[in-house]
Amino acid sequence: MCIFYAIGANMLDFKEEELLPELKERIFVTKGIQCISHPLVQTVFYAPQMNHILNQQFIHKKEALEYALEKQDWSHYVWLHERPYRFQAVREIQENMDRKDFWRILGGVWTDSENIWQNLEEWKEIFENKDNLSHHFMSEKDRKYLKSLPDKVTIYRGYHSNNKYGLSYSLSKTTAEWFANRFNAKGKVYKRIVSKSEIFAFLSSRNEQEIIVL
Repeated sequence: MCIFYAIGANMLDFKEEELLPELKERIFVTKGIQCISHPLVQTVFYAPQMNHILNQQFIHKKEALEYALEKQDWSHYVWLHERPYRFQAVREIQENMDRKDFWRILGGVWTDSENIWQNLEEWKEIFENKDNLSHHFMSEKDRKYLKSLPDKVTIYRGYHSNNKYGLSYSLSKTTAEWFANRFNAKGKVYKRIVSKSEIFAFLSSRNEQEIIVL
């Protein structure tokens, strides 16, 4: 799926020039529409008249990435990437990061992601190899809330035919029903009762009462 990047330029400002090779090789077609999907540039459609703006966006973000690496500004480095590529950006630099920063940034990436399923096995591997700083995946408020939950917790997951057993659940049946039926799909709700010790994290930032279970 193409993700829109707000270019913020008037169509009259477009100049004729060749698209940079790094972007040209990332052109693809979906439903008859050309798009670009690059870690630094995403478009919902592509036309040659956009080349100048897209080239400039790529050049400026690449320079910003280099500066972020130089300054070890790991958060900025990750968030310069387009949404579908931020998880891999974290993976690229995780050996250089302080573990607290790693878990904190990873928590933000999880919350903002729309493509967890594409890297599901890698996410599982990371969660299963948690360390004594992995609680920084959550905010302090969410850590306290998780601690307050009973030993046995009822959770729900809205799913379609092929994704019943994921990592993400909710304390709210209503939220699970919304996920089951979004996009006009007729999904189902899977109910589980788990031990609190099985829960990796509780996240409230998207108002979904999300529970991550290993």
